[in-house]
Amino acid sequence: MGGGAEAVMRMITDGLKKRGHEISIFTGDAVYVNENVSPIDLSVFRRKLSIKISNDIDISQSDKIMLTPEFKRADVIHCHNLHGWYFNLNTLRKMSLIKPVIWTLHDMWAITPHCAHTSNYKSSNGFFECSDRSIYPGTYWPNAKYLCYRKEYIYKRSKFTLVVPSQWLKNLVNQSVLADKPIELISNGIDTSIFKVTDKVSARQLLGIPLDKKVILFVANGGKNNMFKGWQYANSVLSKFADNKNILGICVGGEENIITENMYYVSKVNSQHKLALYYSSCDVLLFTSISENMPLVVLEASSCGVPVVSFDVGGVREIIDYTGNGYLARHKSVEDLYQGVKHFLSMSEDTRKVVGKNSANKVSQIFGVDTMVEKYISLYVNLIS
Repeated sequence: MGGGAEAVMRMITDGLKKRGHEISIFTGDAVYVNENVSPIDLSVFRRKLSIKISNDIDISQSDKIMLTPEFKRADVIHCHNLHGWYFNLNTLRKMSLIKPVIWTLHDMWAITPHCAHTSNYKSSNGFFECSDRSIYPGTYWPNAKYLCYRKEYIYKRSKFTLVVPSQWLKNLVNQSVLADKPIELISNGIDTSIFKVTDKVSARQLLGIPLDKKVILFVANGGKNNMFKGWQYANSVLSKFADNKNILGICVGGEENIITENMYYVSKVNSQHKLALYYSSCDVLLFTSISENMPLVVLEASSCGVPVVSFDVGGVREIIDYTGNGYLARHKSVEDLYQGVKHFLSMSEDTRKVVGKNSANKVSQIFGVDTMVEKYISLYVNLIS
């Protein structure tokens, strides 16, 4: 899966293991194959065929999951992202007739023809239209009518419980073809023992970041090359501070390390502890995703006591209290983002610490990983019983 969905799945898995439960994982990504993780369908031919015929639903051979010992002894089947050209959606129907199934939606794919996100909230026959055919998982040619037909056919003949991490997505699901399915709201959680308020000076010293500058941080899987994370908007905001020698921009998550006078590009940080240091080292996090659900980056930064300036997208407003622990800018408005960043950079250090403490307390109370895991366990027990 990769990204936030994969991280949430891993946190749930680790939490269940710590509580003595046995977990088996099936994935379409060979990178994570080990004693507890098995590949579903890594056929390059099938993936290319799915892309060519604009059909990410039917081609993969994922029914083999149901023949495995892991499936046969499972009490509950928990699905996460089912798109990515490795899963035949009809397998979901077949599994749901045998075992209790939970499907956590990390994006809008289930309620659109094919796209994970869309800026077009126009609904047609229970599905939200894709604003662009190239949006992952993209299609070569218009095949929306067939994809919607197949999804609706499968959903009507399936029995599963949906989980959504945000009220925003729950509202959309309740307007969609999946409105008749049981649905639970379980917010994403993070490890607040790792992502916590840390002394800024100490964090900067450990990372080699100047102590005499105000730091604006941007974090994304893929860094500036992730089209969904809106680097072009972050870059436009940073350019407004280009003549200010006291402002340093840091972009974390790319493929290379480049240091200039006013900009640091840092490659992907695989250590959560080190990532937490980057959050703690900055004065404001600039979050410019053009589409989101319940982003872990915003939760992590807020838990580290960092004010967040973000577009008002998805479930972000469920984390950020406007001008309290963050700033919600108009969608795709660089000027509004800029005003939000200036708002927090102009704060005194003492005021920013108070804001950060309140932000961290909110995350700890609502978005802790243990809270998330316990809610999932309660749902598992209810379905089994």
